[in-house]
Amino acid sequence: MHMNEQMPPKEGQPKNVGNIIIGVLLVVVIILLFSFFSGDQQASLPVNGDVSDETAEDAVDEPVFNFEGIHPTDWGLTERAQNGVQSLQAGQLLQFYVVEDPTQDDVVYFATSHREDDADEVLLSVYEYRTDNFNFERLFRRSYEPGDIDGLPEEALPVMRVVGYDSGSLVLLVQANDDSPGPCAVPLLLADSESRMLWGMSIEEPYGGFEEYEPPAEILEAKEVAQEKCQSEL
Repeated sequence: MHMNEQMPPKEGQPKNVGNIIIGVLLVVVIILLFSFFSGDQQASLPVNGDVSDETAEDAVDEPVFNFEGIHPTDWGLTERAQNGVQSLQAGQLLQFYVVEDPTQDDVVYFATSHREDDADEVLLSVYEYRTDNFNFERLFRRSYEPGDIDGLPEEALPVMRVVGYDSGSLVLLVQANDDSPGPCAVPLLLADSESRMLWGMSIEEPYGGFEEYEPPAEILEAKEVAQEKCQSEL
């Protein structure tokens, strides 16, 4: 046996150590590249809390409307709802409209009025009503006499009508109880008159005071088109 002859590898020893080292290096490189790109993508994203806060803020700031009220004669629960609220005051009459809450299923709003025969006082109430279980909550109540509301004729008793929902507030049409503007009258357009007005009432703070309400321009434009169409068909 010559001294310069290579010894055969022992049993179980790798035959090609170089290939193994190269393979290990490739795995390390792949892991490093994956870690680099993953970290870069995570760094470019906002913190989770920031994402949810921005989304929540956008949801709050985005207005939610509903100006398509249901007339009591077209609402299947009018009789039941009107009978139910008598437990708080007998003789209440449900006024148009019934307005659905666009943010809550099975929740509607309406107003009622009650006046004793020839009395110089009227009780006005605003209700939140659930159509799934027929429970209700009186959000607002107050008795009014002639002259209590500036802008109405001094001798007139007022009436309130729920005519819309706008981002957590109800839109109320306030007018004299004997006012009759005609078959094509659109409540949101009646505020142009000096003896009629639109008020906003917070659902969360109904006794926080009424504010003068101005409907969005695009809503007014659509209502004007509808009114003109009605008048042309008469």
